[in-house]
Amino acid sequence: MQKITVFLLVIIISFLSSVPLFAQWMKFEQVIVSFKIKNAGINVDGRFGNAKGSGKFDEKDLSKSYFLGVVEPHSVQTGIKMRDKHLKEKSEFFDVQKFPSIEMKSVKIELESAQQYRVTWDLTMKGITLRFKSSMTAVQENGKLILQTTFKLNRKEWKVGGNSITMSDVVSVQLRAVMTK
Repeated sequence: MQKITVFLLVIIISFLSSVPLFAQWMKFEQVIVSFKIKNAGINVDGRFGNAKGSGKFDEKDLSKSYFLGVVEPHSVQTGIKMRDKHLKEKSEFFDVQKFPSIEMKSVKIELESAQQYRVTWDLTMKGITLRFKSSMTAVQENGKLILQTTFKLNRKEWKVGGNSITMSDVVSVQLRAVMTK
């Protein structure tokens, strides 16, 4: 009887030691991509209605973590339908017939401080892939992981918007994603 108890105890301890102490987040429940840019001195706010994410976030082993986000630029919304149509159709903007998606994927994720990470990204837009970094927060709320980052991009590096003298070269992008286990 004592041998069976010891055997069961060994199995239970082995099982518990194989369970990660930190959660591994595997599923994106929601992805929101919004932006802000000045045009003729006025802030223009917009968002993409169709944004999806995939990946894994392992707080214990960041080398196993990755994110991939895809936005469909035909879903751009700025509150003015005529402007949205212009952004979607014109070759100097998103040209959605030729470039139906924008893709952003993590290359490296590093811990900066508690709940704060430094992410290196590859962003592909209009066939051009460029690398940049942003700070990202990761906070657990109600059994979910909320990821947020804000960064600035020079739109001209991706050949978006041409050489407009009224539109700012810099666009501020906000990402918010909700992950579950």
